[in-house]
Amino acid sequence: MVAVGEVAVAAALSHEVLKSQHYKHSQTTEACAANAKCPLKVFVRRLHRNVSLWYTFGGGTKLFIKTGPVVKPSVSLLPPSSLQLSDGTASLLCLLSAYSPQGALPSWTVDGAEVNEGVLTSTEEQKDGIYSRSSTLTLSKERWEEAEVFGCTVSHHDTTQVASFRKSRCEVH
Repeated sequence: MVAVGEVAVAAALSHEVLKSQHYKHSQTTEACAANAKCPLKVFVRRLHRNVSLWYTFGGGTKLFIKTGPVVKPSVSLLPPSSLQLSDGTASLLCLLSAYSPQGALPSWTVDGAEVNEGVLTSTEEQKDGIYSRSSTLTLSKERWEEAEVFGCTVSHHDTTQVASFRKSRCEVH
């Protein structure tokens, strides 16, 4: 349960946002408003019987309120099957499981270069406070054949994990 009270959050807020009608003058000072980055205090209040565990601060910034210990995800990388390769595509699957709290972000590299095209990442699924998600990288058969090392990098609450597959050795690390 989230404690009712004050939660201090460091948020990068632009001068324009701080001066907009969405923020009251009491939430900032002139010195802070002139600065590009300011601390923002958030008050969590009990609404009826439930407390929302996240608030959105414009611009897509999301605040996660941690209610337990950080558990890093277990990361598994699965290469494409030979059956799929015979059909002309190659999909690698990165599985993130058994982590808490939410917020694990996978990204892909091919031979050390970041790849965004052909990536499909699921939403986070939760059961009993434990989260999981998957990310798939789909490549053409030609791109698969010319590349050597495929990596899934997972960022989660100040930690980074890398799972990689080296094709020539058929090794997953």
